[in-house]
Amino acid sequence: MEREHICDAAMRASPHDRAAMHRLFPPFYTIAHDKRGHNMTSYPYRTYAEIDLNKLQHNLQQVRAFVGPDCRLLFVVKADAYGHGAPMCAKYSEPYVDWYATATIEEALAVRCAGVKKPILLFGVLQDHEVVPAAENQITASIGSVADAERVAQILRQYGLQMDCHIEFNTGMNRTGLFTRTDSLECAVAEARRIYSLPEFHVTGCYTHFSCGDSENPEDIAYTNRQYSAFHQVLERLERSGLSTGLRHCVSTGPLLLHPDWKMDMVRVGMLGYGFSVSAEAADRMGLHPIMRWCAKIVSVMELDKNESISYARLYQTAGREKIAVISAGYADGYSRCFSNCAPILLHDQLVTECGKICMDFSMANVTNVPDVVPGDEAILLGEGTDRSVRADQLSALIPYGVNGWTTCQISDRVPRIYIYDGKVVTIRMRYALNTVENGTWQSNDAELPGQLNG
Repeated sequence: MEREHICDAAMRASPHDRAAMHRLFPPFYTIAHDKRGHNMTSYPYRTYAEIDLNKLQHNLQQVRAFVGPDCRLLFVVKADAYGHGAPMCAKYSEPYVDWYATATIEEALAVRCAGVKKPILLFGVLQDHEVVPAAENQITASIGSVADAERVAQILRQYGLQMDCHIEFNTGMNRTGLFTRTDSLECAVAEARRIYSLPEFHVTGCYTHFSCGDSENPEDIAYTNRQYSAFHQVLERLERSGLSTGLRHCVSTGPLLLHPDWKMDMVRVGMLGYGFSVSAEAADRMGLHPIMRWCAKIVSVMELDKNESISYARLYQTAGREKIAVISAGYADGYSRCFSNCAPILLHDQLVTECGKICMDFSMANVTNVPDVVPGDEAILLGEGTDRSVRADQLSALIPYGVNGWTTCQISDRVPRIYIYDGKVVTIRMRYALNTVENGTWQSNDAELPGQLNG
C-alpha cells in the first residue's frame, strides 16, 4: 500500500524521549489507498474511535432544518456525548445549537472548560457540594421537588448566590419531577409556585419527559397523549396565575419524530447529532451520518480444519476448513459479549461475522471468504466503510433492552478518541499518554493531545 506520512504524536517530546516513543509508535497516522483508490485513514493503535466533527455539524444542520428556525435546539451531551466525547462535540457544535444538557456536574464543567458559553441544563439532581460550582459556572439546575429546591436554595443563600433552573413535571415517567396528572393539577401548581417563590432561583423553563414517546403502539400513543395533555394543562394554569413558564420543552428524539407538532419552545436531541435515530430508516430520511468509526487491528490470521474450537467455552466450532482473524478489541474496550457469534464486522469493506466468545481484549471473525487478510489490517466494528457499514441499531438489537446510545456509551476510555475536522486531526483523547521515560519506565497519565502538537 502507498503511504503518506501526515504527523507525529511525539513532536512535543524531547529528542531522547521522541526516539524512545518512535520505537513504540510508528508515525502518527497514514492514509492507505485501496485498490479502487479510496482513502482509508489508519492510526497506530490496537483499537481507536475516529470522530468526524464535520459530520456532527452536518447532522445538527439537518436537525435544525427539520425543527425550523423558531424552535430552540438543545443538544444532549450527557454520558460523555454518548461516548463520543462531550468537550469536543460541544465545542464544535456550538454554532448550531442553543442549549446543552448533561446528567452530572462533572460533564457540565467539562463542557464549560471546552470554552462553551451557551446555557447548560443539568438533568441530574445536584448534590450539596455541587451547588456552588454549578451556580458559579452558570449551570441551569433541574428542579423536580420542593424538598430539593429548598435544600439547594439554602446552600445558595449561604454563599449569596442565585441560579437559573428549569422545573421538571412528572407526567407519567415516574422517575423525577413534580407529580402531575390531568385530574390532580392543583398539587403540581402549588409545588411549582413554591419553587417560583424562592428568591435564589430564576425559573427559566419547564419540561417533562415521555416514557414511551417513540412507540407507535396504540396504547403507548394514548399514554403519551395523556402525558402531553397533563403538561400542557399545568403550564396553562401557571401562566394564568401570572407566572412565566420560560422555555417549554417536552420532546426528545423519538417523540420529535412522531409528534413534531409538540416542539413547543425547544427540542432535546442527542442521538440525531451523533448520526443515528430510532431506526436506520429514520436516520436516512433526515440525511444523517454516523460520526464515529470504531476500528481495531487484526493481530493474527489462522487456517483451521473442521471441528476446531474458537475461544472460551467452545462456543464456536469450525464447520470446515476456515480462516479465522483475531481482532484486538474485546469486552474491556466496550465490545459486548452479547455480540459473540453474531455481530457484523466490516473487513476490506466486506461484512463478516464475529465467531467465538468475545474475550476481554480480543474478538474473532470468520474471514474465509475475504481474500488477502493479514495482521495489521483493520476491522470496522462500528461505522461506515466505503460502501457498507455497521450501524449502532444493528449492534443494539443484539442486547436485551438495547438502545442505540448504549452501543457507543459502552466504548471504554482505553479506546483512543481521534477527532478530525476538515480532514485533519485536531485532538486525540487518550486514557494513557506516554509523556516521559525515566530509568526505562514510561510515566503515563490521562491526557488530550492537541492536533497542532501532532502535525
